[in-house]
Amino acid sequence: MAENIFTALTGSGPWDPEITADAPTPGYPPRYFTPVEVLRCERALSDDNVLTLDSVRLRGDVDAAMDAFAVASERYAGHVTVSCAYSVEAPVGLWFVDGSGRAFRPAWPAVPCGLQDEPLRALSELEEVSRTVHPLGYDYSTTCTGPATGEFFDTTAEYVDHAIEAEANGTASFPPTLVMPTDDVGFLRICTYPVVDIASALPVEIGTVPGSSANLDRPSSIELIVDLAAAPIAQPCSAPATRFAHADLRRPDGSGTARITVELDGCRRIAGMGSFRELSADAFETLTRER
Repeated sequence: MAENIFTALTGSGPWDPEITADAPTPGYPPRYFTPVEVLRCERALSDDNVLTLDSVRLRGDVDAAMDAFAVASERYAGHVTVSCAYSVEAPVGLWFVDGSGRAFRPAWPAVPCGLQDEPLRALSELEEVSRTVHPLGYDYSTTCTGPATGEFFDTTAEYVDHAIEAEANGTASFPPTLVMPTDDVGFLRICTYPVVDIASALPVEIGTVPGSSANLDRPSSIELIVDLAAAPIAQPCSAPATRFAHADLRRPDGSGTARITVELDGCRRIAGMGSFRELSADAFETLTRER
């Protein structure tokens, strides 16, 4: 419940006003440190839409997970300046714990323009042995906004052929694993919003339009994102959409910064997973179902 973990997971201030200190900065293990388990802070959603913070204990091959962190980071030389395509975030509250209860937050090994994926894979092999739930006491069904200008454009046959070829030969651009959760995504908050003509009477503030939000439980969220990620490249289309939906993809541990945007009519395409993809009938039904 430290402020720098709580705020990163929830986007708000401390749950308990008396808890204001930050957790230690991620770094290296104490000398002679032998971990026996991992403690991970996660955000979750109760059945009645109340946000919770959970303390999850993980066990298994903890040594392998520790080894995945004990590698050198890879960085650009000091005189090199680059512009990276993605913002890559590590899990927010992650601790290795030894038999006496000592704990430290591991520094996540880096690569140029991001973080290494191997620690995430090693952590996924661990098994949950207990969970302590801290209800935060407020409803997570809230209003939302969408961008007033869309990211979709008319797709030509040439664009589609190039996208299909890139996917077939393995050169397609897809967000890194840490950026794009799929079968490990947490619950999703789906924001649905209309196209707004700037000349209309509807309020448009700082490039956004008002929308409505609904939450998907975690199993439904995983099913949806796996479906979207496996969707085929969208066919050529120029039909304008009038309704959109977007969701920010985050794991329960706070990692993941990708946003997917979907056309709910018009061409019914998906943006945010490399090239535009087709929205399936099942995914459309999930996104538009009354909740």
